[in-house]
Amino acid sequence: MRFEEIMAKYPEKFIIIVPAYESQGRPITYKVLQTCATKEVCEKAMEYYDLEGFDKVVPVPNFTDDAEDLDPKYIARLFRVVRKG
Repeated sequence: MRFEEIMAKYPEKFIIIVPAYESQGRPITYKVLQTCATKEVCEKAMEYYDLEGFDKVVPVPNFTDDAEDLDPKYIARLFRVVRKG
């Protein structure tokens, strides 16, 4: 799915995604691995993915109001992966 489609399909959730890359290495589509209702569930899931060595997995907070912030290392990873290229 494209990033915009994911954001429209899963409102008011933390979304854990992994990118699919085109040949130039820039992400164009993403696969949703999990959706989480709370920050705690999302961070626990991210700890699991980190321990398993999935370095391209990123959490995306998708809230209309100010939700709790994720750990800054996850936000930094989100920008590195999504804005790659």
